[in-house]
Amino acid sequence: MNIISKLIEDALWKLSQNESELACINLCILIDAAAKRRYPAEESNKARYTKFLNDEMSTIWFMATEGNFVPHDDIYVTYDSKSTKLSTAFYELFRCNGLHEGYFPIDFRSRDHQDIPAITENLLPAMYAGILTTQEFKGINIKSPVSVELNGRKILFSTIVGDRGLLMQQAEWQTRFDECQATMSEFIKNRKILFLNPL
Repeated sequence: MNIISKLIEDALWKLSQNESELACINLCILIDAAAKRRYPAEESNKARYTKFLNDEMSTIWFMATEGNFVPHDDIYVTYDSKSTKLSTAFYELFRCNGLHEGYFPIDFRSRDHQDIPAITENLLPAMYAGILTTQEFKGINIKSPVSVELNGRKILFSTIVGDRGLLMQQAEWQTRFDECQATMSEFIKNRKILFLNPL
């Protein structure tokens, strides 16, 4: 078993056990690995990471919103007193703070601290769903069966690595993805999906 297989197995186990911070650290490493495979000529870690996330953002949002929203334009959030593209905010919030600083300036579980943004419970599983089903992970075998809850459904994540079509079948969302025409205005008036309180 190669190191990527071990990372994925470890990450999915942590995710299934609600060890969100540790699962997020593993996710950052997996995104780095996938981004390097997709953009081998790009020397900047940040450029690779954000390009990769931008590529997969529609799938991540689709999964996080129970199939109710697919963005067609770049999404910006207010972070660190400036308007920042969402992929850049992920890079700074998750990768840089988690890997280099050893902490996350967000709350993974609740709003115990009103001054710290809390992410919704669907975000991490949705990111895993979007990232692990890319072609960069095709052919990687995961031996340990691990199910993770995403939008109320138990998804056997260990079988969908590198296979987005199988994910869509398990989640029974292919038709909704094909038909999804939600607009940004509908999303805004619907509810906060990514953060429970704004950045």
